Amino acid sequence: MASKRLFSFRGWVIAMAGLAGMPLAHAGLVNIDFNSGAAVGTYSGAAVTGAAGDLWNGVDGGSLSAPTDSSNVPLLDAAGASTGITLSFAGTGGAFDATGNGCLMSTSSFAPLMCDYLYRSLRADASVTLAGLTPGAAYDLILYASANTDGRITEFTLDGITQSVTAAAATGFALGTNYAEFKGVVAATGLLSFTFTGPSEGNLDGLQLTQTGGNAVTLPEPATIALLALGLGTVAWLRGKRAGATRL
Repeated sequence: MASKRLFSFRGWVIAMAGLAGMPLAHAGLVNIDFNSGAAVGTYSGAAVTGAAGDLWNGVDGGSLSAPTDSSNVPLLDAAGASTGITLSFAGTGGAFDATGNGCLMSTSSFAPLMCDYLYRSLRADASVTLAGLTPGAAYDLILYASANTDGRITEFTLDGITQSVTAAAATGFALGTNYAEFKGVVAATGLLSFTFTGPSEGNLDGLQLTQTGGNAVTLPEPATIALLALGLGTVAWLRGKRAGATRL
């Protein structure tokens, strides 16, 4: 009877993937790396969350002399699939490439993410909006902030809550040093909006967005399908043998 099945097919896929040591791609994760032209390039891989090989959406913020506001930029998830989510931002002072200008994370493997950023100065707020989210769903949002000046403070405000990040030299990630995290934020109307600023200059290097309650599990690549089939076939043979022994 169906009610006596121990696992669904999906469950077997996950179990066999785990036994084979295969990563389960986070198809629900959306990554954004804010760039200043193509000087640094767009980051790929894991940051605070994610996995090796994850795709990041590279978004150009223009230059200091010609800042660019963007509206409804379509975003892909970490597996490269369309999401229906869009990005808009306005009020920034452009983007700055700090790679050769004292970037505090220049010696880190995360330099492509953390050495170029959108900025906003003079205590004005720059706004960022993510649209096309699931209305009423909760999301975790990681906001990255580094700089080329030790001690620079960036203030992020979302739903009336402000978190501060104080930049410092680092080779890895530390909450409050190079990122802020808003957990379980509800997108009541399918939108999430936040602002960033700072006493002298606020910076936004990138962000990661994940819907809470678990990410979609993607099936393995074709090269691993044979391994899964072998495992499932073995399970079916063992169950058949056990059923035959029971009837004797």
